[in-house]
Amino acid sequence: MSWAALFFTGVFFCTYCAAQTTITQSMSKSVSAGDTVTISCTVSGFSISDRYVYWFQQKQGNKPRYLLWYDNDSNKHQGTGVPDRFSGSKDT
Repeated sequence: MSWAALFFTGVFFCTYCAAQTTITQSMSKSVSAGDTVTISCTVSGFSISDRYVYWFQQKQGNKPRYLLWYDNDSNKHQGTGVPDRFSGSKDT
């Protein structure tokens, strides 16, 4: 399986949003096998400090694949078969 072109989506769920929420992220990143890539997602108008953040990978022509969710370093979950090289974090 080639990991040369990866497409990620950061997803969060807002149970109550009083203000307009904006999520800013680059559409995709292409990397060579073995390279490290950081994909940043900026959320404005809403605090994610007490929210879980989910990551999905979508390769062109395929349905999204769940990678992981992250709350903090001691509360996170890696999807089945997802290599440890995929990790999440959040700055709050």
